[in-house]
Amino acid sequence: MGGIQTVTRILARDLSAQNDLPIEVTLVTMTPAGEMDDSALTYRVVRRPSLARLFTLIRKSEVIHIAGPCIVPLALSWLLGKPAVVEHHGFQAICPNGQLLYQPTCSPCPDNFMAGRHLECLRCNSAEGWLSSLRLWLLTLLRRDLSKRARANIVPTNYLSGTLRLPRTREIPHGLPHAPKIRPSRGRDVVHDRGGAEAQHNGEDLATFLFVGRLVSAKGAAALLHAAARLQTMGLVFRVNFIGDGPERAALEAQARASGLGGTVVFSGAMSEKDLEHAWANSIALVMPSLAGEVFGLVIAEAMLRGKPVIVPSNGALAEVAGDGGFTFPLGDYGGLADAMRECMERPEDAAARGATGRRRAEKLFGATAMVRDHARLYVDISTLSVRPQ
Repeated sequence: MGGIQTVTRILARDLSAQNDLPIEVTLVTMTPAGEMDDSALTYRVVRRPSLARLFTLIRKSEVIHIAGPCIVPLALSWLLGKPAVVEHHGFQAICPNGQLLYQPTCSPCPDNFMAGRHLECLRCNSAEGWLSSLRLWLLTLLRRDLSKRARANIVPTNYLSGTLRLPRTREIPHGLPHAPKIRPSRGRDVVHDRGGAEAQHNGEDLATFLFVGRLVSAKGAAALLHAAARLQTMGLVFRVNFIGDGPERAALEAQARASGLGGTVVFSGAMSEKDLEHAWANSIALVMPSLAGEVFGLVIAEAMLRGKPVIVPSNGALAEVAGDGGFTFPLGDYGGLADAMRECMERPEDAAARGATGRRRAEKLFGATAMVRDHARLYVDISTLSVRPQ
């Protein structure tokens, strides 16, 4: 499950449990059930509805909450005069590929769509053909127009609010249940191995950095490998654990081998919750070197709630969420990333203090209870719903 699915699941589950505002939640999705047992959920799920069924569901609803600017439900809500809110989890209202990533150079987009440089938007996505690129651009125009008609546009960060520039914007940070405090199973020391002698290291004895997310170019995993290779040439011994999967995995594994990182980098793929908690406990920090596409970074909040410092680019949504809870580096600068990782290893007391600061920040700002409460209040503001007297 990605961040969109996690946030939507928490909202659907906890909104239906509100005492002062009884809400009957129906979650509509085009995703097939797969191995999920919908009967075990506390809310109703409708999967892959026909257009007629979706029309009926929206007509009978008092508030329509849309996870992203999806054209059909937005259009139907507007036609039926129903109050709709759009929760923006990406840049689909201002970027044809939704990532704010300039594909030809795999670099952050300089806001071409909003600046009116539409030919650059067409070039950006032309790898799949010019007609496909034109279609993406036209859909972006439509998504933006429909988002402007929504009763409210929800964003999780001030950064996204300033980037989308949509009317009736309400900032509601993403929230998670508070995580239990965890600590490493044993202490860690920075290991220098400049003498060339082979040393045996147990994986849990090494300073281990986590990367948690999809292995796609926008997430910056290649930059992390460059940074790891740079640290290794300094004689530092550590480990980077890539947790997650994606289309770039094979290329990243090949890059790791070519860089001589075979004993330093681990690709763990998808993990169970139990194994992931073990990985969190045996790590010193989370590294999230994303180049583009981030509007909040839910995994940042997950790390902070576990008292782990984070290492993120110094501008954008990730730095806004992290606050003083970690280390920063210039976007796309793997030398700066290596320096931040080295600082985290060589100043463990400072890293621990930043992790503790991050946990306090996350508990104050990024809790599930506050997120659900603020959504419920917004629904009341834009509709005929009323709060039950206490």
